[in-house]
Amino acid sequence: MSKSIGEALKEERRSLGLTQEQFIKGIISESFYSKVERGKNEIVAVDLLKILAANNISEEEFLSKLNVKENNNLEEDLKVQLLNAYSIHDKKKISMLVQKIQNAAMDENTKISARLIDTVVNNKINDLTQREITQIKRKFFEVDDWTKNITTLQLFCNSMLLFDFDELVLFVKKWKKHVKGS
Repeated sequence: MSKSIGEALKEERRSLGLTQEQFIKGIISESFYSKVERGKNEIVAVDLLKILAANNISEEEFLSKLNVKENNNLEEDLKVQLLNAYSIHDKKKISMLVQKIQNAAMDENTKISARLIDTVVNNKINDLTQREITQIKRKFFEVDDWTKNITTLQLFCNSMLLFDFDELVLFVKKWKKHVKGS
């Protein structure tokens, strides 16, 4: 049986005898990480790799525990690969992964996230449909503590043209409030 990323992280953390706070070492917020372990939030590849490195956990060994090559984890595997490709701006790999995601039986959030990454990296925001724009906006409003997630923050910055002035003010106020609270 395969494990989710959250389950595998929890197992690693417990095997090291660390609290969540000790394990994440300030890379992401503790509340966000807690939700990752419970499967309520998805961790981006960059943050996952930072946490693994900070705890001297081999990426290969960790990923092998996920059995990401099995069909039931194809979606998670593609997401990790896509976010990794986004973090290094590998346009060719992004295009290939987005195509796989769009053609696979995956949830709408995964498909719209992939589409946003593709349009941002290829500077084609204007190619998004009104339906896609609405879904993207909704996604940003639904994410807990998106200001702590560097990939989500990058996507937001790169897609600001999709938002009207009032929506941007709301996001900036949320970010400001978070920074003052830190």
